Amino acid sequence: MAPLALMPANVAAVGHDFAPNSFVTGIVRKGASLISREGDFGFSPENGTPGEGHDVALVNFSKPGEPLQLEISRFAFNCPEFDQVRIPGMAPICLSNGDQAFVGELRGINRPVTARFGPDGALYLVDYGAVRDFGRADPEAKFTNAADAPLVVIPHTGVVWKISRSNGNNHGHGHDDDDDHGKDKDKDKGKDKH
Repeated sequence: MAPLALMPANVAAVGHDFAPNSFVTGIVRKGASLISREGDFGFSPENGTPGEGHDVALVNFSKPGEPLQLEISRFAFNCPEFDQVRIPGMAPICLSNGDQAFVGELRGINRPVTARFGPDGALYLVDYGAVRDFGRADPEAKFTNAADAPLVVIPHTGVVWKISRSNGNNHGHGHDDDDDHGKDKDKDKGKDKH
């Protein structure tokens, strides 16, 4: 047994699900996995630029019959709107370093703990909430009151996020949600009924 992929330091891959066919578009390929990655707890310096964790990673696999290869990219992460760069066919890029959302005063991901696709084809991301820590990776995340001690959860910050496709192919408007590729359900579609 050997690992397929290693995560950067201080990044825990804590939950994942495989994307249904209805979510496959753009950079998400058939059979892809989306992984919720809890970030650092401030015990050590940041793990890179940009730092990874506090995000959702996309893992695309090579096609069946080809040698196994993985392409890992950041899929959903915190980034102020003015720092976002989107290039068609590529993973989004952030020009600034995004960590927990509360640090940047953003409405976004803090500590994602699991990710699962729902029956509507959307990815549901469970976020534990904002946590103040030792602040070595990001000084702005450091606990502010010594009586609080480190690793203090900020009340009312836990949330469930819904991540949907945004290419105009809205669920319930003519596309196939059930991964049967339209078999049976649309067997009479296009046939002449005269």
